[in-house]
Amino acid sequence: MNGGAGIKLEESDDNRIEWVTAADNGGDGFTLNARSDHNRVRDSSASDNDGSGVVITVESDNNRIKRSSFVRNMNFGIAVENDSDDSRLERNTAIANQIDGIFVQDTSDGTRVSRNVANENGNQIDDHGIDVENAATTITRIPPTRTAT
Repeated sequence: MNGGAGIKLEESDDNRIEWVTAADNGGDGFTLNARSDHNRVRDSSASDNDGSGVVITVESDNNRIKRSSFVRNMNFGIAVENDSDDSRLERNTAIANQIDGIFVQDTSDGTRVSRNVANENGNQIDDHGIDVENAATTITRIPPTRTAT
């Protein structure tokens, strides 16, 4: 319930954010900003934030987001943008975020999106579960959608 981000790293490398909940913040749940490299967000959650669940931005490279959940955030569940390269997004859940569940901007190279679930995201026709603008992004092992019987 902070006015800005729940946790913001700026020009900060090699940090581990594990088992953390960031909820109801006025900004993003987690922000990795301004050349924050080699950081890990694992087994954490960000929900009901006025920004995104987690944003990797402004030349922040080689970051990992793993086994975390991002639910009902006002922007993206997970966003990789502004020349942030070589991120790994693995086994995350992005549900009911207002824009895309997972977004990779065209300026961010080498992102790997693996075994993520992204459902019920976006309010507009151009919003998506996973929205990738960069051809140098790899998406692997998307789990099948299950329907109730």
